[in-house]
Formats: sequence, structure tokens, C-alpha cells
Amino acid sequence: MKDTVKDTAKTFLVTERLRLREFEACARDEQLLLELDSDPRVMRYLSDGAPTPIEKVREWVLPRFMEHYSHHPKFGVFAAHLRQEPGAPFIGWFILRPAIADHPAPETAG
Repeated sequence: MKDTVKDTAKTFLVTERLRLREFEACARDEQLLLELDSDPRVMRYLSDGAPTPIEKVREWVLPRFMEHYSHHPKFGVFAAHLRQEPGAPFIGWFILRPAIADHPAPETAG
């Protein structure tokens, strides 16, 4: 998957190798999620390899990702991009959730 992160995307965290940013309700992010969720190696543990339809990405997945930002600004689902030049290829996403009683530190997944 290839994508160049636009300057309009709100950066959440930058490390030596990665840039995490908030998802946006746009065709670019729909396409990135569609490509990721169309990869049978990615989806084998989530849907037995079945891809996620674009309607579900557009009407359910992206809105749920974005809803977290308004309710919990420091938590949610973040798009992960490599910080190599040229561009910043999309490599997946991470979830950062608030700690719960049984877990003393935030969980991450992606």
C-alpha cells in the first residue's frame, strides 16, 4: 500500500520509524482501510479472510474510529505510516484505549 500523508492529517505521535495520525472522513482513508481489509493475510483472524465491503468502511468503520477522537482526545484508532522518504506509506492502524481495572496500562492493538 502506498500513500503520502497530507499535511492536513492531525498527527498524534511521531517516533523514529512511525507517524501515527487521526483518521479522516475522506476517500483516501476509505481506500487505505479497504486495501488493508482486502488482504486475506490481514483478515484471516478477523473474518476468515473475507474482505470488508467499502460500504461498511464508509458507514461504520471510519465513523466509529473518528467518534473516539471527540469523546477521548488522547485515545482511539490511529493510522500508522512509515516515516521514510519519499512519502509516508500506510502500514496499518493502532488502538490506544484507556486503562481498565484489570490492566494498569493502556492497551495497544493493530
